[in-house]
Formats: sequence, C-alpha cells, structure tokens
Amino acid sequence: MTPSAALPREPPLWPVLVTGLLALAAAVAFGLSWGSERIPVWPTIRRGDWDSVSGRILQFRLERVVLAALVGAVLALGGLLFQTLLRNPLASPFTLGVAGGGSLGAFVVILLGGSPLFAPLMADFNVWGVAGARALGAFVGVLATVALVFALARAAGGVQTVTLLLAGVTLNFICSAVMMLLQAVADFSQTVRMVRWSMGGFDIAAGQIRPTAALVALGFVIALPALRHLDVLGTDDRTARLLGVPVRRVRAQILLGTSIMVGACLAVAGPIGFVDLVVPHTCRLLLGPGKRRLLPASLLGGAALLVLADTLGRGIPARFLDYSGELPVGILTAAVGGPFFLALLLSVGRNQAAIR
Repeated sequence: MTPSAALPREPPLWPVLVTGLLALAAAVAFGLSWGSERIPVWPTIRRGDWDSVSGRILQFRLERVVLAALVGAVLALGGLLFQTLLRNPLASPFTLGVAGGGSLGAFVVILLGGSPLFAPLMADFNVWGVAGARALGAFVGVLATVALVFALARAAGGVQTVTLLLAGVTLNFICSAVMMLLQAVADFSQTVRMVRWSMGGFDIAAGQIRPTAALVALGFVIALPALRHLDVLGTDDRTARLLGVPVRRVRAQILLGTSIMVGACLAVAGPIGFVDLVVPHTCRLLLGPGKRRLLPASLLGGAALLVLADTLGRGIPARFLDYSGELPVGILTAAVGGPFFLALLLSVGRNQAAIR
C-alpha cells in the first residue's frame, strides 16, 4: 500500500459549493418574488422598467435581499470562527460582548437623539455618516467593547480562551444593566425604538450596502491570512505551537477581523441571533469538522437562511395576518432555524446510537 493510498481522501468541495449556491439562488428568487405587494417581478426585470411602481418595489427588495445575504453570511462565518477559536460549541461573536456593546452604543444614540443639544448633530450624521447616527453608535460600541475585552484578558494573564470568554460574558452583563437603565430613563417613543432595534431587521436597508460591505471587506482582509490555521487551532494551543502556528497573533487577527465584520452588520441590522449557532452546527453535523468545506458552507447557508427569514418577515404579516408591519427578522431566524436544527441534532444522535 502506498502512502497516498493509506491516507483518507478529503471529500470534494464542489458538491458543497453547488448545493449552497443553489440554496442561496432559490432564497434570492423567493425574496424578490414574494412580499406584502404582488408585483410582476420577472416581466419588470425583462423590460428594465425600474421607474414604475413595480420597479421601485423590486429595487427595494433587491437591496434588502443583498444586505440580508451579506449579514447572514457574516454571522454564520463569525459563529464558526469563534466556536473554533474558543473551542466552545456555544461561542459566537456575541459571546465577547459584541451584541451588548453594539446595542449599548445604539441605545445611547437613540437617547441623545431626543436631546436639543445633540439633535442637530444626529441629523448631520444621518446624512453623511456610515449608515446613520444609530448605526455609527452601534459600530463604535462594538469596537470599544472588543478592545476592552482584549485589555481585560491581557491584564488577567494573557489573551487565552478562558479569560476572553469570562471578560466577554462579564461585559455583556454590564452592558445589559446599562441598557436597562437607559430604557428606564428614556421616554416612551425612545423606549419603543430601543426595543425595536434590539429585535433586528432590514427595514431601513436603503443606502447601507456599500458602507457595510466595505467594513466587512476590511475585517475579512484582516482575518484572511490566519484562516488557514483554523483546523490546527481547533485542537489546543500546545499542539498549534508545536506545529509552528503563532497562536496569539493568529487568534488576535481572527477575533479582530471577525469583530469588525460582525460589528458592521450589527450596526445596520441590529443584534440578529441564532444564525451564528444554527448554521455552523448544522453544516458541521452534515459535513464533518473539516474547515475547507465548513467555511463556504457556513457562508452560503447563513446568507440563504437570513434572506429566507427576512422575506417571510416581510410577507407573512400582510398575506396572512392582515397586518401592515413586519415581523422582526430575529424572531423568524429562531422560528425557522431552531426546529430544523433540533430535528437534525436528534436524527444524528439516533444514528450514532444505532451505530454503537
């Protein structure tokens, strides 16, 4: 037997890419075709009639679909990277205080927006800011929280898995306490905006794709050189060091890049949960632990899931509930992804028990 024959062959990548792209294409087609208003989608596209009512509605849907796909891909990728780096199946970008810090930044902007002193400044930000004053506040909150997590972990003995987790969880609790205080002192309209933002959504997607994509690209460029070490980092630090991996630098690169990507998405869409847990775990159960296939599968799966959830949130109220508003996308991600993930988990568990 030759050495090459003794080694198991890694499954090919193309079935994962084809399946993921087909799922995403189906979700995009559904997102463009379905909504609160019935419009002739494909005739409008063929004619290029973008100035008509149908064309404007279609452009609005297209912006939401693109933004939802981008945010879903980033959240799923962030969940996979954090679960690998922290070696914790429940880890996610929100574990390090990203959700708490971003929400706190947005809440502060919402509260200050009602002040006569800050209202003119907020109006200026809404015109030329990254994605409006609230999004800018959320992004600054994310970066400040991540920087504080790293500083606390370093002061507690180094940027290790346990110290990062403890620092992130602690800061999440602190941010939650401050947010409750802000809600207590805010007026009714400000409280409603705070609660609605915390549910997540893409109802103000216009004009936010380019700045969000630019920040996501920046974070991805920072993290990209370190992604080739993911499989080794998933074992333990000692093994990674023996194999020549600069663990601290690689971990810092991935955590910083991922935090920038997730922070940019959280700034425009709010803290949408569950995607970062459901998609990576589902892909891992279906494909195994190899990151070569998990990375593209998580990206495409997260994009498809969030496009589907946002489309249902737009269409279900008007079509079936006689309600002119939208269902928050965070509710739909849990409603769609949760039962599917539990069913898959139970199925895999039964199969493993039968093998034993």
